[in-house]
Amino acid sequence: MTTTTITTRLCRMVLALFAVMVGTAMLPHVNAELTAAAEVSTPTKLTMANFRDQTQSHPLSYVLFYTKRGREWEETLAVFTSGCELMLAEYPGMLCGTVDLDDNTPLTLYTKYNSLDLMVFYPDFVPTPLRFHGKFTPEGMLKSADFYGRYTTDYMLTWANPKDLVDQFMQDFKRAGNNGESLNMTAVVHEAAFHAKKMAVYVEYLELLKQDLAHLVEVSNTLRYSLHNSKDLEKRNATSGAYDNEAAFLDQKMRLAIADDFLQHMFPKKSMPRLSLKPSKFLQEQEADRKLQAVLDAAAKVAQAQESGGELM
Repeated sequence: MTTTTITTRLCRMVLALFAVMVGTAMLPHVNAELTAAAEVSTPTKLTMANFRDQTQSHPLSYVLFYTKRGREWEETLAVFTSGCELMLAEYPGMLCGTVDLDDNTPLTLYTKYNSLDLMVFYPDFVPTPLRFHGKFTPEGMLKSADFYGRYTTDYMLTWANPKDLVDQFMQDFKRAGNNGESLNMTAVVHEAAFHAKKMAVYVEYLELLKQDLAHLVEVSNTLRYSLHNSKDLEKRNATSGAYDNEAAFLDQKMRLAIADDFLQHMFPKKSMPRLSLKPSKFLQEQEADRKLQAVLDAAAKVAQAQESGGELM
């Protein structure tokens, strides 16, 4: 064995040992990345302590409420976890969370009092969540996230370029050929329709601003009042089967986001007036009805106490 051969083999051994040492040193870093990726795609466990902070700090939240007394809760949780992997891969900024109602019973307030409920939250309207009513599969959840994601504030205030929509549609059209409509073409049509819907609201508000800024402030306040007092969002139209209340909620949410976008140019973000102007006839009637109902409830309570001979609590 020549000196050159020995030297070559020694060099190879040193290089191999160095590679092993570097690889071993990198393993913790690689494992940390894999662990972080796994944590991101796993639903966040929510409790009474962190529920509001978590749902208010994400633009869109999907939260599964469950109780171990519910039927097939483990299977449901497994499907939801798979759905979270798809949704978080597509929308990493959203929140996927779970609430064990056995340990956090007061959070039943946010459900429809079922043993298993999947609810959709927006940060400004946590007390009025929407109930998931799509196909309960990972793909079904991702499809619904595509829809509800359009009504996040950032998305609503982001404008699509109509020229880009046309180019994208025609490219998909040429690729589809005689095979019919593609999923991409359908998505472009939906995006164009959403763009037109927003544009109509902007034109309406521009006309209001030409008259008086106060008109748009009142619109903003009225919409916010209505959204915070929304009810029966999960109910369907008895005739058409459509979720009319939910559709109205999302439409008002979009209109409010656009109104506030205008008003931010006039008022600092945290000092925008909230019901500081004279309320409209609608709000006056609402307040009058509320006060009347409070008086009637109090009178009924007094009458009941007098009949039973008991004392008021």
